[in-house]
Amino acid sequence: MSKLISFILCLTIFQLTTQMSLATTVMDRPWPAANSETLMTPKDFSTTAIEKRPLFVFAFVHDDIPASAIDSIFHSYFSDWVKEITAVTGRRVSVEFVRNMPPYSNYSYKAASDISYRGWERLARNYRDEKNLPHNRTTKFLLLTNSAIINNVLGVASSGQQFDIASLIGKQIVGHELGHMLTANHDLSEVQYNGWWCETFMRDVTPGLSNCYRYSDGNRELIKSFLSDAP
Repeated sequence: MSKLISFILCLTIFQLTTQMSLATTVMDRPWPAANSETLMTPKDFSTTAIEKRPLFVFAFVHDDIPASAIDSIFHSYFSDWVKEITAVTGRRVSVEFVRNMPPYSNYSYKAASDISYRGWERLARNYRDEKNLPHNRTTKFLLLTNSAIINNVLGVASSGQQFDIASLIGKQIVGHELGHMLTANHDLSEVQYNGWWCETFMRDVTPGLSNCYRYSDGNRELIKSFLSDAP
């Protein structure tokens, strides 16, 4: 009984001190027409099955993230998402970390959500174009930060687009923001039960619940549909 009381007390304190808003979708623009992508021509096809284009995530590590946390970023924040998105889409995933590269790694992100997003979008677009990287649905540019953007906003993304910002304050935030970039939404998120109640990636964080580290079936279908005609 004492353990239960202690748990309830800790949970109550956590609820009072922790209010997290995982994402603010600042724009909801449709993706450009398919012919704006680099598509495969008939000569690219053979009689064997064509492997789908991998998802490429360029993760920019902000300079405010402690050096002691760098080595664990992939395991702590990406590995479960990679497993989930590979299972959902049938695509391999490549995560490339970009570090110590101003003006990207020292971008001043602590501003109103729309201002922070638009500034990062401009910077990341410059990076994409300078590196001659694709403008398509399977290439994403994510800024990882140590702190909230402003107040309690821990991430900002635009539905179906290439650019977003995610704080490392919570384990589920990276998968949440990447979900927005693949058109997953809050409305289809769920609380599920896997031995304890857990939240799918697109739920806002509720104290006392664990992470499912997966998308709901409804959001899985949205993601698959978004990528269905991408090479």
